[in-house]
Amino acid sequence: MHVVARVLAVAYVVLGVAGAIIYVQTSVNYVNMTEINLNIEDHAGVTHVEVHWSGDSSDIPRVRVWFNVTNPGRVSIEVTNIDFTLHMDDPEDARPWNDNAKLDETRISPGGFTYSRGQGILVGPGQTVPMSSEVPVEGPERFARFNQTDAYGRYHPIVWSPRLAYTFPGFDITPLLVFLSPYHEVQGVLPRG
Repeated sequence: MHVVARVLAVAYVVLGVAGAIIYVQTSVNYVNMTEINLNIEDHAGVTHVEVHWSGDSSDIPRVRVWFNVTNPGRVSIEVTNIDFTLHMDDPEDARPWNDNAKLDETRISPGGFTYSRGQGILVGPGQTVPMSSEVPVEGPERFARFNQTDAYGRYHPIVWSPRLAYTFPGFDITPLLVFLSPYHEVQGVLPRG
């Protein structure tokens, strides 16, 4: 056999093996990303809400919303965005907390955070990462909607339409959007001064 033919035969074998390895790795990555896409909705959500306010009307109340994001897969994800709308339930109003007309009357402000790709919050495989966003309650109308407590001085925040955007580091994929369950603090929270 001619030397050039041997070199070409070896080169074709090497290319074939490399192509097979790339195909297998691509398939594994696709399966791993699909696993996350199918399960992340059940592994992320609001955990609690804190109200930071001294009670002094000259101070701006701040509401901090906490989320946990657990990566249910075998590859890392990068959280690039969380957004939501903060409401404060009025305990004097007998309508359900999620009544559409009532939600129009209890809306405080949008909240959340956004990071550029590569600057987001990394969540490794199987890892749970707490994240938070603070919403300042500014303006007389927002303050009036915010300052609704029950008989024990507790606030009942509602986190409406929370959404999470994430992507996969190292892959050129547009961030994926996940709609999370709304959150209502039934027991109420006391303000922290």
